[in-house]
Amino acid sequence: MVKIPVGATVARAYRFAFGGFLNILSVVWLSWLIIWIGGFILRSQTLAFSTAMATRNFAGMPDLLAALVPFYLVALFLLFMQITGITQQALGLRHGSRYYYLRFDKTVWRLIGASLLAILIFLGSYLLLIAAGALLEILVAILARAMHWSRAVPAASLVIVATLAFAAYIYSLVRATFFLNPVVVAEGRISLKRSWALARGNFWRIVVIMLAVLVPVLAVHTLLLFGFLTHGLPPAPPLHPTADQLTANRAMVAAWNAEMVKRIRDYWYLVYPAYAVIAALFYGLICGAQCFAYQALTREMV
Repeated sequence: MVKIPVGATVARAYRFAFGGFLNILSVVWLSWLIIWIGGFILRSQTLAFSTAMATRNFAGMPDLLAALVPFYLVALFLLFMQITGITQQALGLRHGSRYYYLRFDKTVWRLIGASLLAILIFLGSYLLLIAAGALLEILVAILARAMHWSRAVPAASLVIVATLAFAAYIYSLVRATFFLNPVVVAEGRISLKRSWALARGNFWRIVVIMLAVLVPVLAVHTLLLFGFLTHGLPPAPPLHPTADQLTANRAMVAAWNAEMVKRIRDYWYLVYPAYAVIAALFYGLICGAQCFAYQALTREMV
């Protein structure tokens, strides 16, 4: 059984993200520019949508969605295009201009298809788990009444089963998706089965690698988000709010959201470059870790 070299993979991922930062930036800058221009044009709709979601006031949502859904679909496509380009860069398969990346070929669409397939499978599996859990709870309750068990027995049984089911779900998710991007890009096919096979015997190594590359970047992102942009979380409503309390809370959340947007606008020259750097490093570390682990395994298997 071939094992992923954890230390070497993490080290290569950091070298790729930091040492090759300009290469990553050359992949993503044009897509970001398109998204930022669209976001600037739709800035009032974006603020209204964000406020509506924060305050749960959906009165004008249809008009907002009519303007924002096409924009978000384009932005989502551009995100997949960036991931494709960074993956190709990490695998040494990138071609075209070294200064920008703008492609609409089969590889991008394959990656979108593979991601949608994975989402549908695991969303369906999650819903089945919830349904099975509800059915199991009913059966255990019936059995507990028939056997005159104490309340602690069925509760403990359900906790154990739920924990095992959740662990199995996470295990399957990691195994089936960690190598999905490099498989699609390097092998030109959509295959969760191939990704699953490559990850055999490497689950905990994959977990360690992902923690090593994600935790530092996410920690910096969280610090900047809650320390600079938002100054903490939005005001939470009381546990059992009255109508007046709920109205007051929604007003405070709307003010909190408006202040966050205002800080983004006032300090755009700091926020946008900081976001660009963090996002480029984030994608570079993830794609690099996946690709270098993939290369290590496939070289050993040859």
